[in-house]
Amino acid sequence: MLAKEVVSERYVTTPEVKEILNKRSKADDLRYEQRTALDYAIRFSRTTGNEASKLVKKLLKEVDGLKEHQAVLIVNLLPVDKDDLQLIFAKERIRLDDAKIDSILKIADNAKLIEISKIESELEKQKQAEKEALEEEERKRAQEAEEAEASQPEDAEKAAETAK
Repeated sequence: MLAKEVVSERYVTTPEVKEILNKRSKADDLRYEQRTALDYAIRFSRTTGNEASKLVKKLLKEVDGLKEHQAVLIVNLLPVDKDDLQLIFAKERIRLDDAKIDSILKIADNAKLIEISKIESELEKQKQAEKEALEEEERKRAQEAEEAEASQPEDAEKAAETAK
């Protein structure tokens, strides 16, 4: 299902993407691209959607000159040292002084991280859901094929009668 019109746009973190796609997957089947994006989001989300949103707001509030897309990148990657952080800003025009770097790293360090076991269980649930969806699709195809075969003899008989 493609969007008919764009109502609004905003930057979202990977954990928020995971939550959005999880909700959509419960309401409707996801397309290939959406399933791939959900798989990525599950694998690489290190916080919850609420925690990520709070971190973005905190970064924007406490670090002057930081733009929303930069804050989202920081939350997605959660850098652990100065070098990681500088990689995020390598192509940006913003120049970070040591105080800003320390502030960002402190915020990232205080993030509540998801346990690896929880991520693994989410991946297993998604794989199981995909497997079930494929099996259901195969059942529908088999049923349609059976119905088509059942209607073919009737069509052949009708054709023979009209030929007489």
